[in-house]
Amino acid sequence: MSLASAVVIATSHTISTTHANAYLQYMIDYLNGIKELFPKYKLHPNHHMALHIHEYLLLFAPVHCWWTFPFEQMIGALQRMPHNNKTGELVVTGPSRLHGILLKTGCPDIIRHCESIFHKLVDPQIRDSIQTDIQSLGALLKDENDVQHVVVIKQTMHLLPTELCLTFQHSQIEAPPSGYFLSNFSICGLTYSTFSKHHGNACIMIKAPNDAKPVPAKVAHSIEFSIEGMNKTYLAVQRHKPVTLHHDPFSQYPILQAQLWETQLSNLEIVMLGQISLHCAQLPVEIGHEKYVAVLSLCCICAPPTCQSLD
Repeated sequence: MSLASAVVIATSHTISTTHANAYLQYMIDYLNGIKELFPKYKLHPNHHMALHIHEYLLLFAPVHCWWTFPFEQMIGALQRMPHNNKTGELVVTGPSRLHGILLKTGCPDIIRHCESIFHKLVDPQIRDSIQTDIQSLGALLKDENDVQHVVVIKQTMHLLPTELCLTFQHSQIEAPPSGYFLSNFSICGLTYSTFSKHHGNACIMIKAPNDAKPVPAKVAHSIEFSIEGMNKTYLAVQRHKPVTLHHDPFSQYPILQAQLWETQLSNLEIVMLGQISLHCAQLPVEIGHEKYVAVLSLCCICAPPTCQSLD
């Protein structure tokens, strides 16, 4: 836990003297823990170097400002480009030829209509930290109701099941009797799915107007309605219920922002896309004979919480 807390601080996008000092303390606790649990284990130079990151955080700001991953990514992309052992020459490949055809004014309509498919083939979904962070940061500057979403897979129109109709009525939302059930969708470059499609992408943090902080939930349904020429998307989600424990073991590691929740889910409720905060990771935990789920927020652009005493 100490190592995970140190990594969260070091890779956050906002840093302060308090956070840098907390990073050093967590790393020291981690190294002391290694020596205590494994007395014969020999520490490596990387363990010593990790302690100096504290100085770099104070001198050069967050590691995202000075680490070399973007350069290594660019070098890797250049190394994968075909050149047929001709230094200084770029071989014209099939994708580049197709791109040239799309730019021509006389491009056939059947090929032009496939442009979006072509871009998905040559530009895989953005998952690297830099691009994703840029999109996520841009989303923070937008109004909560102005969420850009792209439907990835659109199913045929189906009638709403009775349970879903009652859920809309309980939420005081007038919904048509049928709609498009979406298996997944994208918000700011991040893919979300229903639980039946992908368990990991269905684990989200939502924040309703009455919630003090985001609450973990799972996406059961994603429905899009076409009303008077306007498309509206709603999510039917089930929240995790809060635990009744007197002490959460994760509370002594505030940097992780992890918390125990019940495995039992609440009834379906309807939320808007703008109420999604981010993804979350979930890990089954058993304490005594009771089963819980540890929920960890996957936000990588927010500042870590204010560090408390580490004693």
